[in-house]
Amino acid sequence: MLAANYVSQGKRVAICAHHKQTVATVYKHFEQLTNDDVKLDFIAPDTLLNQATNYDLVLIDEAATLPVSLLKKALDLPIKLGFATTLHGYEGTGRGFNLRFIPYLKKARSNCQLKELAAPIRYNSNDPLEQTIYQVLVLNADFAEPSPDHKQKINFCEITQPQLANNESLLKQVFAVLVMAHYQTSANDLRHMLDGNNLKLFVAEQNGTILAAALIALEGEIDDPLASDIISGLRRPQGNLLAQSTATLLGDKHLLAKRYARIIRIAVNPFCQGESIGTQLLIAIESLLCGEVDFIGASFGAESKLCNFWLRQNYTIIKLGAKRDKASGEHSCLVIKATKFEAHLNSLNQHFQQQFIFELSRSFSHLQSELVLTLLSNRQPPVEPINCNTNLVLRFSKGEVNFDQARYALFDQVKTCPKLLSQLENVSRKLIIKLVLQNMPEADVIEALALTGKKQLNLALKQAAQEWCSHYINI
Repeated sequence: MLAANYVSQGKRVAICAHHKQTVATVYKHFEQLTNDDVKLDFIAPDTLLNQATNYDLVLIDEAATLPVSLLKKALDLPIKLGFATTLHGYEGTGRGFNLRFIPYLKKARSNCQLKELAAPIRYNSNDPLEQTIYQVLVLNADFAEPSPDHKQKINFCEITQPQLANNESLLKQVFAVLVMAHYQTSANDLRHMLDGNNLKLFVAEQNGTILAAALIALEGEIDDPLASDIISGLRRPQGNLLAQSTATLLGDKHLLAKRYARIIRIAVNPFCQGESIGTQLLIAIESLLCGEVDFIGASFGAESKLCNFWLRQNYTIIKLGAKRDKASGEHSCLVIKATKFEAHLNSLNQHFQQQFIFELSRSFSHLQSELVLTLLSNRQPPVEPINCNTNLVLRFSKGEVNFDQARYALFDQVKTCPKLLSQLENVSRKLIIKLVLQNMPEADVIEALALTGKKQLNLALKQAAQEWCSHYINI
């Protein structure tokens, strides 16, 4: 009704949602209220900030399932915005939205209007089944306010899955805190925490009150033949993100046999944020796991504040995803710290820095300046030269890594020995010049070389890489 009213006045309106089909009902009613000559456009979350300024009003569906950082950036746009969301429900939880975004919204736009639908429309008030579901799925989990006496000792310890299952009060506190660490939380996350394999849970506790919590996944210890299949790109088993990323970046299957601890989520009770409790918990985790693992790391949406937190704890950024996540609009960032094998970290850091600076004018040209500055501050002087570029290009030609991972390596080799281009086949030569040296958009390259599409482009690129390697190895 709101959208229909706006377009009837000649204004431009769009709706933002994870998928267009999730707002099909909105379009159905919109069409009933308007003429055929007006429309309600659709915007995906990853393009929200770029496209929203084309409209007078943008409506954001299930806003609590989007990162608070993205919602805050949207408020900087010179347009009207409408945020509609479930605060408690099966889609996830809106506690982070309520506690982290609403206060910011009130400050950023003092004239905002807040409306809440309290009466249920899909079931009766006090429906017994609904109440049972809320209890079973811990949808009513909430924080406990800590004692005002901050001089009392804080205990940092591990909580086992049986302890959680047998203590409902503890379970609710832990889950409520962990929900704060992520913009999308579902009932499946609760199940995973209670019975997931190779999981550890650590908390900061004071007199029975949970001040902070961290969920850890143990990874690695993968041997052949699976290790070789992973490095060659044939297998990507779930649950080993950190181990697989670290090993495939360097093309070293032996790294898969190492032991890893990946911090899935770490969060602090909102009543005691800003008191370095999260940092203390992280230090305690590193101490408790030091003898059990070789590497500790985490993956998260790249944001300057979050990156700075991990860098302050002496973690090394080793990878930034080439593509933005469709839900968050952010690039995935991978950080790691070694309890052993420091030499591998130096290689990973130099490898990342080379690619990052090269991709700043390509995949990362849209990054905010403060994030670029943060990522560049992670740069360390090379201990020794890296000679893995030939291996990277060769691995791309075999399909073991994607083009984004190998593009800098190929660029570096062409820069070193450009005369080899003349020895390649015509199509291969043109591909490398247009895509690697001139950074021409893929669609333009496909058209210029009369290729049938992206699939043929990728095949031609691998062929070009094979040709290049056959000449480069012989110089």
